[in-house]
Amino acid sequence: MEPGREHEELKRELIELLRDWRDPGTGRHVMTDVFDPGRDGAFYGLGSELDGDVRYFTAPGYSLYRSTAVDGDETVTDIHGPYLGDHGSCRPTTRFGRGGEVGIFYAAGKGFREGCARKTPVLPCDVMPTLLHIAGEAPLKQQEGAVLHELLRPE
Repeated sequence: MEPGREHEELKRELIELLRDWRDPGTGRHVMTDVFDPGRDGAFYGLGSELDGDVRYFTAPGYSLYRSTAVDGDETVTDIHGPYLGDHGSCRPTTRFGRGGEVGIFYAAGKGFREGCARKTPVLPCDVMPTLLHIAGEAPLKQQEGAVLHELLRPE
């Protein structure tokens, strides 16, 4: 479908349906967030022309699996749980009983404090502003995020 009024209306309707989706067995919401990445995805590093029209994050305990049939048709299967080790369907900061989606950020070298640790997560959108700051470069025009000053050597 080409972009336009009908496309935007269909996208809005799909987002609302996914936001309202509940597990019939528990009544819990299946999704924690559903959004248009072009409009609301910058915080997660989403929204390029290569991104889809709708992005979602599932609630902990829910996963959606894409399977490819022999004929090449992709389908999204029913809700699966508990968490089975898949990545990418939950928010990056989601915690599970024995694991989560949180990545590890290590930085060393010119500009970074030695042995410095941070107790709160480093957001992906904060990495580029920090690296640009160390390099003495100006922020990018549409840059999101902030410089992680507590990880940097005093100037």
